[in-house]
Parts: sequence; C-alpha cells; structure tokens
Amino acid sequence: MGSAESRPNPPPLSRTRSEQVQVPQALLEADLTSIPRSSTISRSSGLSSRRGSDKNKRRDVVKVSSSLVEGVRRKGVKYQTSKEIVQTVLEKLIEEYPEWNEELGEVCRALNQESDLLSNSVDSLKLEQLFEHLIALTEDEQQRGWSCADDTAEITSMLTDLTCLLKNANPNVVVAVLQRLKYEPLLTLVQYYQLESRPALKKQVLEVLYESMLIKPDPTCSILLTSRLPVQLATDIQGTKVLNQLEMQCNVFCAVLSYPNVMPRSHYDQLDDRFITHLLTELEATDTPHDPEGQLPNNFLKCVLSLNLHYKDLNHNKVCSVLKSRTHASASRRCC
Repeated sequence: MGSAESRPNPPPLSRTRSEQVQVPQALLEADLTSIPRSSTISRSSGLSSRRGSDKNKRRDVVKVSSSLVEGVRRKGVKYQTSKEIVQTVLEKLIEEYPEWNEELGEVCRALNQESDLLSNSVDSLKLEQLFEHLIALTEDEQQRGWSCADDTAEITSMLTDLTCLLKNANPNVVVAVLQRLKYEPLLTLVQYYQLESRPALKKQVLEVLYESMLIKPDPTCSILLTSRLPVQLATDIQGTKVLNQLEMQCNVFCAVLSYPNVMPRSHYDQLDDRFITHLLTELEATDTPHDPEGQLPNNFLKCVLSLNLHYKDLNHNKVCSVLKSRTHASASRRCC
C-alpha cells in the first residue's frame, strides 16, 4: 500500500464553469429512442402520484369524520345532532390547541364531504337489510294469505327499527338507498299495507311511509299518489273508529294528495261522493265517542281540502257537488 501522502485528493463538491464534466461523444450520438418509456422519469408521473396521494388523504380524512359521527350515533343520537356534537368538539379542540388547527380543521371540513361513504355507512347497510326483510315478508303474506299471530313481535320490531332509522339516519343516506333501489320499497310497503289486517301493524306501516315523505317529498309523494294507497286509505278512514289510527290515516292521506301531480283516473272514481259525504258528516259531528277532545274535525277538513286540490274544473268538482247537494254545510267550532 502507498503512503498517505501519495493518495489522490477527493474531487471537489462543486465545479467551476471551466471544470464542467465533459460528456463522451458516444453518449451524445446514442439513440435515446431505444430507451423504454417506463424507465424515464417524467414530471407528469410525479404530479399524478401526488394527486393520488392527496385524494387518498382526503378519503382518509372523510373516513375519520364519518367514524366520529357514527361513534356518537351508536349512543342513540340522531345523525344531525351527532354531526353537530362532533363539530363542536373539534372546534373546541382547535381553539384550545391551535397547533392542531391544520389536521383537525380538515376533519371538521370533511363532515360535509360524505358522498364517497354513503354506500358504506352503517345506516345504508341496515336500511337495505330492513327493506330486503320487508320484501320477503310481503311475499310470505301473499303466499299464505292470512296473518300469523306468532310473527307480530318480529314485524313490529322490524317496522320500529325502520321508523327509527328514517328519523335518526343521515337523510342523504336514505335518499341514496331509495334511489339505488328505484323507490321500490315504498310500493312494497303499500302492498304490505293492503295485505295486513292487524290495525297496529298497519299504523306502523303508515308511520314509515310518512317519515319517507318528510325526508324526500319529491318523488316519494308522487309515487304514492299513483299507487293504491289513497284509495285504500279512503276505505280505512270510513271504517276506523280508533283515534290514533284515524289521525295517522288522515295525515298520510293529506300528505299524499297535497302533492300537485295528477291522480290516476281510477282514483277520481273511487274517491267518490260517499267518501266525501263521510268526511263532511264527521267534520260536522259534535258528539263523537272515539274523539272526546274533538281532534278529528281538523283532520277531516284537511282531507276535504287536499282532495279538492285535484279538481281543476268546477263543473266536474265532486267536492263542490256534494256540498251543493247538502241542505246545509257547516264546520264544527272544533276546526277553528
């Protein structure tokens, strides 16, 4: 080995302009087109990878915000209330710990960016399961054609869960599920309502339909208006003498008919003079045993007015024709 003095000095870290490295002539004359494109480093690939990582980061932040809301929801709190609780906590943490502003601020903003998670949410999966159960139940009712007392508790539980979910879930999730299923569960509910004979279960079905209309009036009301529901409700209103059931029947009837779409022609024939006469008679009644506090006249009046909305021609207006045929027509003071 040579002495330390004979070792060459290391190259300088930087070169002057006159000391620039000379590129060999063979490299200058080389055919660069023969180099595979995948082996070159492009600026666009770097940008796309950064964009992909940013997108993944945003998705992760949305997942975190969604999981926080779902965590509060599991305590039985409504979706909107849960969302407000999480937002309040995050804002308070940012206020107390400003150095967390960037991270927590992203989570806070992500609370309103939930479109990518609708299909994977707990509410979405549970709602689809309940609708599938409902379809199976309706098909079973059609096959046997009679009610089994043993299944009352099961059906009651399912309809209760469905009503609670519609009240407490993220409305956007409910709409997304209904749209994905083309609103067929609504028609299944109407079909089940017609098949079911137990008053308590029929009332629960109406509660589910009513909550559905509150979440998405259009096109829910339009779909129900063209179904057999208004005609079936008219029949039930005339035969029911239980206050809470009558109130729910009237509320759903009014909600469906208050929508401005045109009814099927057959509905005009079946919502006939007899039904209108019944509404007016009950509206004017002063002594009704099943309504001691006089709550029903207002409901019957709303039914008459909502039905009247669907008659554009005065000469063919059945409501006006029935009123004209009566010797007198007066609203009870309880309507005021």
